[in-house]
Amino acid sequence: MRIIAPMMILIMMTSTLAGCTGGDPDSGGEIDSDALNDLIDANMQDFINNTTITVNQDIHHHNNTTVVNNYYNTNTEYNNTTVIDGGEVTNQNYDQSSTYYNASSIGGNNSYGQIFMVDTTFTIEDLIPESEPSPDYRNNTFNYSWEYYDYATNEQRNDMFEFSCQVFYLVGANSTNSSNQVTYWQDSSQYSNAWLSVYNSTIRNLLQSASSTTDSISGINIQTICDENYLQDNLQYYHLVITEVIIPEGYALSCVQTYSGYYVEYLMQQESDGSWDQLWYFGDQSSKYVYGDYFDCRDGLIGGLEETTMTIRGHHDMSMSFEGNYRFVFYYQLVPVVSV
Repeated sequence: MRIIAPMMILIMMTSTLAGCTGGDPDSGGEIDSDALNDLIDANMQDFINNTTITVNQDIHHHNNTTVVNNYYNTNTEYNNTTVIDGGEVTNQNYDQSSTYYNASSIGGNNSYGQIFMVDTTFTIEDLIPESEPSPDYRNNTFNYSWEYYDYATNEQRNDMFEFSCQVFYLVGANSTNSSNQVTYWQDSSQYSNAWLSVYNSTIRNLLQSASSTTDSISGINIQTICDENYLQDNLQYYHLVITEVIIPEGYALSCVQTYSGYYVEYLMQQESDGSWDQLWYFGDQSSKYVYGDYFDCRDGLIGGLEETTMTIRGHHDMSMSFEGNYRFVFYYQLVPVVSV
């Protein structure tokens, strides 16, 4: 801060008296140095009180500096938020604290601040949805149109037949051992003989054909009508929901990137020794859905002025027959959105 300038002005003003006055002010002689100093001391305070001083100061910004800000938007007001770069964020209005990591430290297009992390461990069994009370598949009925030769009338006929789904549960039906109870779709090897024994060759051929086609009236796949294990046996990884992420009202979600442009997301499988085998990372992504539509991290931001949910579904590297643990890790940021 420069305060010498007004001092010099004062000296220059008083120095003009030198040579015009004598050593004794009252007698008109020259003013010596002692008299000049006495004059400055006597009038300094009055001079300062009536002088405006402009200060030019260089300001240097450094990291780890406490900054007090006032942030406003149309939805939420954040006052007196103390931000320490790379340290802790404390919002005084909401009385909450959370660890803050400077997103620029991991590179990519991460300029929004705080990073959130999903880290969940699960088995395939954990993700299989609980089914509604299942219908009584065995007592459902189906209709099937079949062309055949009728020996009794000695003619070719085409008739509509109606059957109970019990026809596909004949083998082992009376056994108390559940492992001996086999549906047609589990093991068809004994059904040709069973149908031939209970019915005749015409019905045997009809049922073999019907087992892999649709109901002649409704057009519905007959296996879905009769097979009580059909849905579970045909469940795929993309039917499973790993987790859901809530995107709050007034925020958009952005996936976190590395310097190389990859999105920070991992899928791991636990080995028998307890270690984790990383199946993929960075270059691959899980299937994400927002507003019912597919979302790719490369699409940028998703979310906005209403609360919504991101659903993260299973990945093709997940084996439906694996009984151990999987672990999924996903990093993202929430960006404030203001309606204009």
